[in-house]
Amino acid sequence: MRTFRIGRVPESNDLVLPSSVISSKHAEIVIDDYNRMMFTDYSTNGTYINNQLLRHGSCAVTVNDRIVFPDGTALDWNLVLGSGAAYQAAPMQPGPAAAPDMGTMAYPNMAAAGANPGMADMGNGGAAVPPAGTGGSVRKLDFSQTFGDAFRIGGKNILSVIGTVFLWLLTCWIPYINVGTTIALALLPLKMSEGEVISPLYIFESKYRKWMGEYLLTVVMMVITFSLAALTVIPAIVLMYSWSQTLFYLVGCRMNPTQAIHASNEATYGSKWIMFFVRLVFSLIYGVVMGLIVLLGVLLCRSIGGIIVFVLLAIVVSACIYSISNAVSASIWMQLRDNVAHE
Repeated sequence: MRTFRIGRVPESNDLVLPSSVISSKHAEIVIDDYNRMMFTDYSTNGTYINNQLLRHGSCAVTVNDRIVFPDGTALDWNLVLGSGAAYQAAPMQPGPAAAPDMGTMAYPNMAAAGANPGMADMGNGGAAVPPAGTGGSVRKLDFSQTFGDAFRIGGKNILSVIGTVFLWLLTCWIPYINVGTTIALALLPLKMSEGEVISPLYIFESKYRKWMGEYLLTVVMMVITFSLAALTVIPAIVLMYSWSQTLFYLVGCRMNPTQAIHASNEATYGSKWIMFFVRLVFSLIYGVVMGLIVLLGVLLCRSIGGIIVFVLLAIVVSACIYSISNAVSASIWMQLRDNVAHE
């Protein structure tokens, strides 16, 4: 995994844009071990992705996406996919930044070679591939990868997850703040999918409070629909898996509620059975582990010291299960999110 950073100062950025409208730490692209990319904007003026302004948020991106910064500079994917050496763009003329025309923005390094700037796929040896959601092959969930990701991502984040839950418990009584932290905790898989060890303090990021209205509206829509569908049982289960990625698209890709629901339904197409069996296998594993903990508790709870050991062990095991369960969701999101074109 590596990170490509964009900003105004050369000391900490791979792409330097010396303009007053560019923040010192403007944005970054995190590329995980499977060559999937997550774009995060930290700036004051935001970044245009496919003609949509992204400010203080994250979104999954591919080389098919057009990314333009507020000084008018278009991201050259050659720089992202190539060396990590710092590159300084030519200074822009002073003046107010206009919204860029995404359809006519040039990629000079790639244009010189006569290449299509959206078609070099990192995981395909540079071969041309169709953009996600445009009629190309749809990626299905891989059981073994999900299983491996669950322990890899969940394992390294156990302590962070404990800290996150602890901070949520400390602040869950504070009005307004508790809404943002609760949304952040519910979107823990989205944070874990970025690939790095999470910081428990992420639950205080303002973007979760900013999306409070859309989040609550989407949850209400989903709950009402699930309640009606529950009368038929099987359709309710199918719908649960179809819409399982909705909140991630809502916040992670800045979609509106109906777009997020549609995107989740499209992304999970052909993978629902695999998602069901993944959850079933992990539920069985959790059940066996908790059963062993209960049996151990029967043996330990004969003294004060044994009770203390049992309680601590139960907390640690519960934290492991919670972290791994969220890592399963993170892996599913990482594998399926690019099945939808981010317009």
